[in-house]
Amino acid sequence: MNEELKQKIIKLVQEGQIPLKQIAEKLFISEYQLKILLKNWNVNFKKREYRRVPMPMREELMLSYQKHQTTEKVAKEFGASINTINNWMKKLNIPTRKMRKMTELDKVNFLEKHLDALKDIGL
Repeated sequence: MNEELKQKIIKLVQEGQIPLKQIAEKLFISEYQLKILLKNWNVNFKKREYRRVPMPMREELMLSYQKHQTTEKVAKEFGASINTINNWMKKLNIPTRKMRKMTELDKVNFLEKHLDALKDIGL
């Protein structure tokens, strides 16, 4: 390993002015691979901070998904990760476009549960 490059990487990480992801991109490696190197070099780095986002009401989440059409945009609206939104939608039984991986019977069961959970829809 080029010791000069190693020291530059360590210095950049310790200064913390450039995110690990950007450093990794400049090195043509993933952020995960950079973290492996840093751990091996016994370099402490700032870990990503997560904040807890309260789960919205089912109707609020459904309306947001209907408005935005993607979980990515819904995630931005609520300040949560895409995984969090997907987990909420699954937990609250809200159908998404990603149902293609399900069997037909599972789709029907899922959609029937969704309809059972609807309240006063004005039909």
